[in-house]
Amino acid sequence: MEKQDGLVVSAFKRRGLRRLALIGMLAAGLSGVSASALAYGDARPGFIVNIQPNASGLVFFNQSSAHTNKPACAASNDRWAINAATPGGQALLSVLLTAYAAGKAVTITGTGACAEWPDTEGVVYFLVQ
Repeated sequence: MEKQDGLVVSAFKRRGLRRLALIGMLAAGLSGVSASALAYGDARPGFIVNIQPNASGLVFFNQSSAHTNKPACAASNDRWAINAATPGGQALLSVLLTAYAAGKAVTITGTGACAEWPDTEGVVYFLVQ
């Protein structure tokens, strides 16, 4: 049991309230968004190739397997982009470089958008095999 603002709150109740808040935020964020807007690119397990950083903090890379379900903005190429100028992008880049150095295959899931670069899909996450 935990005392919070003069009230005793059980661990069960705290978890339930957190889940409810998370579900509420998710529902609010997705309301009015069409199913097609939730589409994202992906790639089957493959190896990282052609890592290309630039001076503005963006890192472009390709993967040995095909980039599928690409958004229209990324139709002309198979590369991916990470914004390493952000804490999340730095975390992604760290894992990317570790997988590359270890020769591990990765499975990539994209953002479904080209926010980092006009013709390149961003990365939401990847799984190191």
